[in-house]
Amino acid sequence: PPNPYADLIGDQSINLSQEKEVIRQAMEDYKFFVNRDGANKRGSLLCCTFVKASLSPFPVLYSNIVTANDKCDWAIAVYDADNEFHVQKICETIIKPMALKSSSIVYCGQSELSYMNRTTTVRVKIGPHTYGSVTLNSTLPKSVQYSQFLPHVRHYERVFLLDEDLSVAGLNFTSLLHIWTCAFSPLPPPILVQPLIAESTQLFDYVNKNSWQYGGRQDIVASSVGLVEQQAPLIEARFFEWFVRRVLPLTRSVALKMGVDQGLDKTWCSAAKVYGKRVLNHSREFAPCALITAEAVHHLNTQSMREKRANLQAFKEKAKVVLSRYKDLFPNWVLTESRYYPDPMSLDYAHRYRTVSAVPSTAAHTLADHSAGLVSASKGPYG
Repeated sequence: PPNPYADLIGDQSINLSQEKEVIRQAMEDYKFFVNRDGANKRGSLLCCTFVKASLSPFPVLYSNIVTANDKCDWAIAVYDADNEFHVQKICETIIKPMALKSSSIVYCGQSELSYMNRTTTVRVKIGPHTYGSVTLNSTLPKSVQYSQFLPHVRHYERVFLLDEDLSVAGLNFTSLLHIWTCAFSPLPPPILVQPLIAESTQLFDYVNKNSWQYGGRQDIVASSVGLVEQQAPLIEARFFEWFVRRVLPLTRSVALKMGVDQGLDKTWCSAAKVYGKRVLNHSREFAPCALITAEAVHHLNTQSMREKRANLQAFKEKAKVVLSRYKDLFPNWVLTESRYYPDPMSLDYAHRYRTVSAVPSTAAHTLADHSAGLVSASKGPYG
């Protein structure tokens, strides 16, 4: 049968690759970012999260702010509020009073597009030659909302994107940031990293804490990986600003239409690899993405995962549409290999990745070095 989403996916006979163009923009953007910063020193870390306009997420949010203490400031977007006045009231009476003397809540406001209709009708196969339609509640993909954080991201070196159902209780921020900065020295630190998930709820087994508790892996503190999930990534801020400004607008319409964004975390590690080589002049040995296995966060609410599994076929259909758009635009960046390809514990692919058991006390490369560096003028695959 004809593809009902052809208008969203585009003409499959045309190479719609935008890789060369967005990397050209990345080189220009990086120069602009460095010049814009001037002599101003960026803050260390900005923690960003979306919270629902109900009482349920606020105890976890407050606990996270207390745990982070002086290690990050906060930017918080409220969704599903009745109106702007409702958001303002929540921000002024509940969220802003959570601020500690040691950190700041630099932004609290309404989540963009939270007023949109959030249902999607998906065409699914219900028999050998029979198709039907299923209408599902859709989430509003985080990828289409990240832009509202950009005015604040520009003042920080790194960004921590936290789902609202994640708790950082017990997370050692000092250890996390030190391992990120130093573990792969003398190579530069990865552009994207993530901690483990303590509850071991994730599809990719290497993200689950239990996976690192046996087989001689207990002493490993970090490992390069092929995919960092969008659930709890920590990202170098200049890369994040470029990615949100230049890459995500190209997939925005289909992500909104489908209510999912499965292509985001399948794309940004390869994008970071090219960004590291072409923009930051890193060597080919540089690891763009890594897992901090010495630290973990807690996944408190698995309801969304249960809903996905209950409507798995429909969810896969929506995800396929979005991923197709990413493949059209960025054919060399989208991870389309086996689900085991990004896994540093896979017998077939482990040789592609590097694990670290001992972390140097200092790193040969620092973020300040990257900020002061020049954009590479050398030719490469996109030169």
